Amino acid sequence: MGFKYAIENNYFACITMDADGQHPIELIPKFIEKINYADIVIGSRRNFMNLKNTPMGRYLSNRLNSTFISIVCSKLILDALSGYRAIRCEVFEKLTLKSNRFELEAEIIIKACIYKFKIDFVEIPVIYQGEKSHINKFLDTLRALKLYFTILLNL
Repeated sequence: MGFKYAIENNYFACITMDADGQHPIELIPKFIEKINYADIVIGSRRNFMNLKNTPMGRYLSNRLNSTFISIVCSKLILDALSGYRAIRCEVFEKLTLKSNRFELEAEIIIKACIYKFKIDFVEIPVIYQGEKSHINKFLDTLRALKLYFTILLNL
C-alpha cells in the first residue's frame, strides 16, 4: 500500500478508492474539506443504497457489516465497506493493521474507534455497472468474522 510512502514523505492524508470505477473523483474536494476536521472521512452510500440499484449480496453485506461495526464502535458507521476514504497519515502511524484483504476496511474503522479517532462521512452515489465482485463470499466472510472476534477478545 501507499500508506508507508505517504508517511515517509510527511503527507498529511491519503485518499483511497476502489479500482472498479464506482467512486467519482469529482467528490475528492469534499473529502479534502472534511479531513481538515476529522481523522478519517468515509464515503457513505447509505442514503442511496437500495435493492433496486445494488446487488442483493452487496446490499446485505454492507448493512450487516455496518450494523455490527457500529455496535462494536458504539458509533453509527454509515458505510463500513466503502473503499472511498480520506485518512490522515497519523492514523496509520498509530494503528497496527494485520489484514490485507477486504476486511482491512473494517479493521481500520474498528481500531480507529478504539483509539478515539474522529470519523466523518461524505455522501457518495451508488454506482454498480454489473461488474463481478472479487469478494469470495465464503472465505472473505470467514476472514471478517475472524477479525471481529479477534478484536472483540482483545478489547
